[in-house]
Amino acid sequence: MDVLSLTLTIIAGLAPVPVIYLFYRNYFRLESRFTNHLEYFSYGVLLAGILFIAGMFTKGLIPHGSPVLRGFVHAALAEKAGTFILIGILTFRAKEEFTVINGVVSAMMLGLGFAALENLVYAATSHSTVLLVRFISSVPLHILSCGLMGYFLALARISGAPGKRALYVITAFAGPFLFHGTYDSLLFLGKTMPYYIPPVLVILIIIMEYVLARAQTLPSQSKLEHGTLSLEDWRSMEMEPQFERWILRSMGTGNPEAVPFFSMRLSRARIVVIAGLVLTALGSFAARWNVSSLPGCISAVEAAMLFIFLPGLYAFNLLAVGVINPRYFKNSIIRIPIIIDAVLSIDVDPSKLDDVVDTVTYDISSVNSYFKTPSPLRPGSTVRMILYSSRFSSPALEGVVVCDRHHNDDEFKGSLVRFTSRPPGFYLFLARYSLYRILRGLSFNLRLPGSRDIRRLFVRPVSVMEREYSYEAGHEVFRQGEEGEEFYLVRAGKVNIMKTLDSGEEILLTTLGRDEIFGELALLEGKTRLATARCASDCVLAVASADNLDALIKSNPVFTRRLIETIAERHFDSEHTFTRKRKRMRGDMDKRSSLMFSLMKMSLACGSGAKRGRGGGGFDYDLLAGLLNCEKEKAIALVQSVRACGDETALDGLIDRKTAADIIRAFHGYPVAGEKKKRG
Repeated sequence: MDVLSLTLTIIAGLAPVPVIYLFYRNYFRLESRFTNHLEYFSYGVLLAGILFIAGMFTKGLIPHGSPVLRGFVHAALAEKAGTFILIGILTFRAKEEFTVINGVVSAMMLGLGFAALENLVYAATSHSTVLLVRFISSVPLHILSCGLMGYFLALARISGAPGKRALYVITAFAGPFLFHGTYDSLLFLGKTMPYYIPPVLVILIIIMEYVLARAQTLPSQSKLEHGTLSLEDWRSMEMEPQFERWILRSMGTGNPEAVPFFSMRLSRARIVVIAGLVLTALGSFAARWNVSSLPGCISAVEAAMLFIFLPGLYAFNLLAVGVINPRYFKNSIIRIPIIIDAVLSIDVDPSKLDDVVDTVTYDISSVNSYFKTPSPLRPGSTVRMILYSSRFSSPALEGVVVCDRHHNDDEFKGSLVRFTSRPPGFYLFLARYSLYRILRGLSFNLRLPGSRDIRRLFVRPVSVMEREYSYEAGHEVFRQGEEGEEFYLVRAGKVNIMKTLDSGEEILLTTLGRDEIFGELALLEGKTRLATARCASDCVLAVASADNLDALIKSNPVFTRRLIETIAERHFDSEHTFTRKRKRMRGDMDKRSSLMFSLMKMSLACGSGAKRGRGGGGFDYDLLAGLLNCEKEKAIALVQSVRACGDETALDGLIDRKTAADIIRAFHGYPVAGEKKKRG
């Protein structure tokens, strides 16, 4: 090969490197330091040089065998093993403010450096006509497969579960190795098999676009360490708003924060380049290249790859870069919840059992679960729990409270519990739960028979509430006569329902406890509040709008039936309460009148005796004021008025006229109802 041909070959080998770098430059900007790009690029160059030198000494040690064996063992195994070791070392020794996206970008730069030196070596040492195909296709293969490897190794670094970490490490090697081995095998097989290389790379491009978008939403290691969390803990808490969004959408309220999954933002330059590549591919396909007229007499397969398939691949790659919106994972991703009930025993003090909490969870993993606890749980507290549904339950489990979200109203309130013991029956329970979740989810999404009944597994009072508030004892949630726009669920504490009578007296209708709803009648009847709701103790109340109540009634027939029963029971209790109150009021009035008669009789007699000079004792105006429920000055004025005129009109406004008449009669010595006239 003369100097000119060698120079052109080297240029052809290196040309795809800056092109692919420009394709992904927006992702590379996420790692703002260009020196870091050069550092990892040089690592890739160094690795390629070491593997090339090592290959010269080991070339004859392993038999070539079939093209597939050559592709997976000779080519992919050595390269990906070396890349895996180097990226692993760099990932786990990176700085403390390490992020997943930086790990992916750094690994992509390493792959770009590897591809650059590999193409340069092939250009200088090989004379195969397939070189051009390899030059153009190997660069995206290396940069994307290394990026995929960097992603899973970064997840392994911030993972807190040994089993998950091992799975990430295995995937970090197996995935890129599978793609690389398939690529080289198709090249070695020849004939028409290279036609399958672009589809393989298209799959890798799509996977990496998802990975790059997802990696931008994952937390940094320093953020996790600050909250003493692992990746699995963060994911469990991240899924909570996703479940809430699904519930809102299933009730027809939509997702006000929805953002599209795809984000197509094409500059004019990108459009021009994509159009040029597409026109090249279409024109080449229509022209039916005369292979004999091409330089080097390349084969028809190689010509089709160079002028049809690979331009189309690059056009797709440029079109796909940045097409997935990272904000989708934060604001729009939807997960179907399956509500599992739970009983938690919180052991705050090792010497005694502190509290027992009935709650629910939307998701259970092998590592942890996020519970919608009604009140805060102290991080570090030991928790014993049993998880159950209508069909299966878990064995007794133990865990520790890792994080509590009750102090910020903007967050979904609850407590994250990490499992510390997993008895053998737990994994059987987890398998049944996973199968139960998959089958119910498929049935619901495919609208299979009975899918409407499945909605009650998702839509329950505890899941449709929009906000939670904490109130102190004595706080009035709403007053009788106010307009009703929301209903409430008691998450913790007790609430008194009070009725104000026409006389102004307030009576207790009922006391509501945990998991009971109230305030729904005003929404159902479209009227004002029929009673006053007042916290009997410190309470945690969940609140939701009338639309959520309508969706709850429509979606959950079990709740609807219980609501009807509750309304009927409360109506009966109210009637019973009124009947008992009337009887008690009548008895209290008789007793009060009798005492008042005696007091007035004695006090007025004493007063008149003193007036006649026969002496007398003092008058207990305080006692009279208490009986008449008035101020002392008014009681004094009342007695003076009765003494002066003996007219029952002086008692108007304090007691009824019959009682007033009886008091006057008693004063003059005449008998009153229920009494016999005393002698002497």
